[in-house]
Amino acid sequence: MKEKQTEWEKVMSIFSQLLSEYMKQKKIQTYRLAQYCGYDRGNMYKIINGKRNPPGKEFVEKVAGYMHLTPLEKTKLYEAYQISIVGYDIYYRRKAVLEFLTEVDAGRELDFALQPIRAEQGFEMEDKTFMLLEGRHAVRSALMYMTADETHQSEGHIRMLLQPETDFLASILAMCSNSGIQTRVDHIFCLDDTNKATGKDKNYNLTCLKNILPLYHYNYEYQTWYYYGYIPGQNQMFALFPYMVLTSGYACILTADLKKGYLTKEPEMLKMLSEIFENCHSHASRFASLADSANHAAEQMAFLSATFSERSTGYSLQMEPCFMPVLTKEILQKYVRKDLPGREIFLVQLQDYTRQLAKQKMIYICSMEGILRFLQNGRIPEIPDGLYETPSASDRIQIVKALLAPERATRLRILKNSIGNTETPVYLYITPKTGTLRLPLATDQMVNLQIQETGMLEAFYDFCENLDEEMFYSFEEAEQIVEEEMKAGDWKTE
Repeated sequence: MKEKQTEWEKVMSIFSQLLSEYMKQKKIQTYRLAQYCGYDRGNMYKIINGKRNPPGKEFVEKVAGYMHLTPLEKTKLYEAYQISIVGYDIYYRRKAVLEFLTEVDAGRELDFALQPIRAEQGFEMEDKTFMLLEGRHAVRSALMYMTADETHQSEGHIRMLLQPETDFLASILAMCSNSGIQTRVDHIFCLDDTNKATGKDKNYNLTCLKNILPLYHYNYEYQTWYYYGYIPGQNQMFALFPYMVLTSGYACILTADLKKGYLTKEPEMLKMLSEIFENCHSHASRFASLADSANHAAEQMAFLSATFSERSTGYSLQMEPCFMPVLTKEILQKYVRKDLPGREIFLVQLQDYTRQLAKQKMIYICSMEGILRFLQNGRIPEIPDGLYETPSASDRIQIVKALLAPERATRLRILKNSIGNTETPVYLYITPKTGTLRLPLATDQMVNLQIQETGMLEAFYDFCENLDEEMFYSFEEAEQIVEEEMKAGDWKTE
């Protein structure tokens, strides 16, 4: 018990130490500060000495106002307050999820991916069967050489045992992308056991996820796999050659710092390293899958049905509202394209899907920007563009009214500000047991991530469950804003 109290006092001291530092810098008297905040002086001393938590955000606001803190100082103090309330681990985990959702862009083309290169540019093995690599330039040149060579093979296959921590890997695959031939890539990497990680280290797995997403943009059959263990780069001195890249003609093993390596095309060595890779592959788990654009709608419905089949409370987080539960049979019949092959089967699937969603214990989180955007453009994110006609302005109004119906007030939460890039939105569907993360590419395809890794699953669910109430409109406020837009919008002219 004593150990837990000591740890908690350590967390509380983050706020008290920073507050004390600001008070000393600005020569603030405790009595005057307590008087301004309407707080007992004895309790104020306890807060300053780390014996008691601040009573709330309003208190922090008053403290910041009285001391005339700069925006940066105020941000630091508020961050310290949040840490004192929820602890290091939870605070940094939630912050990492917010940063991921804000920064991720699966459709982003990397700036250095200009023209496809050929294997003979800048590097040659000559007649050697192996080559020692010294320095990052030599390692990069060798990997580019063997990758470019493989992307020109009719059935190219690249296998990698390599961490996706930086753009080092992404830059090579991007520069070697050959639009004429699709090369298969099997990528295995290590994830950190987030149940053991603490503080800022909890964002490592999300960083890995963010770093691989741009690779789906290029012409690779890119498959990712993961295992748990110690991250090779964190033990560089004792991890001799933890990384490996294989092609049909070459093998390269690398040190953890990617500064030294061994490149070979000797057949027996290739065979041995290939067997090692396949053994690792057999013990790894699938990390992500790329949906077939031709089956986009069917796959989406299958993914979401599987996600919410447990009937436990879940969250749908997407800035564009999920309209499917309120789309009537008449609306679907009216706007699904008449010339769509297999139209009747597709309509049955959609209607069954809407009924399933209506039964689920799901809380929908979207943004006001997304609702207003729908009124303007009529886009329904769950149905792929090209499969339906844009609803008329009057029908868009009816759909939004159904979305904001009083009986949905407890299941719909509307953000004041969008989270992330609204041009390439993230779709997150999560329950305590399973989840799906969907991200659109620049093409018609979607990256479908089935979230099964327990630490990542918990992080996303906890984030949705504990979003600050101040981030949302009340239902009454949302209704008023939408009503005003319906009356004033120039998009109503058809």
